[in-house]
Amino acid sequence: MSDLSEHENSKHRKKRLDIFRRRLYIELEQKAQMGIHTPSHVILSIQDIRSEIAQIKMELRSYGVFVDDDPADIATPEETLADKTYLAQPNVSRLVVCSNWLTERDERDQAEIAAILTATLVAILLTIKDFVFFAFDIHYKDIWTALFTPFICLTFGSFYVFWKLRPWLEIRRRRKTQAHIVERLREVLDDQWTIYQSLYIPQASRAFDLVLVAPYGVWVIQMITARGAIRFEKEHWYVETKRGWKNIDKQIELLNMKDDASALEVYFDRQGIQQTPYIAIASDQNIAEKDVDQSPIDVWIAHSIKKKTQNLRTETLLSQAEIEQMNKLLEKRAIEQLAIEDDLIRRGKQLRDKPSS
Repeated sequence: MSDLSEHENSKHRKKRLDIFRRRLYIELEQKAQMGIHTPSHVILSIQDIRSEIAQIKMELRSYGVFVDDDPADIATPEETLADKTYLAQPNVSRLVVCSNWLTERDERDQAEIAAILTATLVAILLTIKDFVFFAFDIHYKDIWTALFTPFICLTFGSFYVFWKLRPWLEIRRRRKTQAHIVERLREVLDDQWTIYQSLYIPQASRAFDLVLVAPYGVWVIQMITARGAIRFEKEHWYVETKRGWKNIDKQIELLNMKDDASALEVYFDRQGIQQTPYIAIASDQNIAEKDVDQSPIDVWIAHSIKKKTQNLRTETLLSQAEIEQMNKLLEKRAIEQLAIEDDLIRRGKQLRDKPSS
């Protein structure tokens, strides 16, 4: 009976060890992505997880169970010193990266386009070679047969790149805009703010670009990736292009923003949190405030974010307990979301802005 009990205890501890190591990988990946902008709670979480792993390994070995050492189980001396230095610095706003889909999509599309361009270049070189060989009548009786395969490759490659290039550039703009906006927010927001990047809530149409939680409320932020001057006029959004002003109402998707904010409100409500999120759009372009002052929703412009957030300090403050409850809920959701994406990657599936298992 005692042997059976020890066996069950060992089995349970092994499962816990696997769970903690999985969490550790997720936190370390998040830390690697954020670099010097890693929030203190991520560093502290990694330290706590490593302590749990060390304790479980010690208990398993006391039962005579062999346990392998993972290199990630223990921090390197350089990492320990860097963490101590960072935690000694003044606190800044927390950043929680909830999804890697933008990075994964950007890198995957870039690799695909590079591969097709390489194949197309090879096809062009083969075509040139065939023309040269034919011109000198070197072992070619039928030039059309010789040119058929390179011509097909060239046509397919050109079509594929033309079809794929525009969506990839849009994804890259979105990624860079998000990074720029987050960088600007972290420059001006203190440790009372938490920024959730690419958070997905069930029932939402897609992942939120940004969700901000602060004593002054909760904001759902959608980014405008259009390049050039932007203005709101006569109930419509426009961006200035070389051919004039172009309507970008489809990119703003105001109705979807309201519906997604409502989905977040319902998500809060199911956990006993009564909080109605505000909605806003953000841009890293140099937009004149007079061009968007008639907008029905807030517009956060990179150069005026500090002024915008300072004006929010007159709003009714939320209690510390309410803020902690919301952050705990969203952080839990972020870990779930990253775990789903990790599983999708292992299964060879593509990440999207609306993840599903």
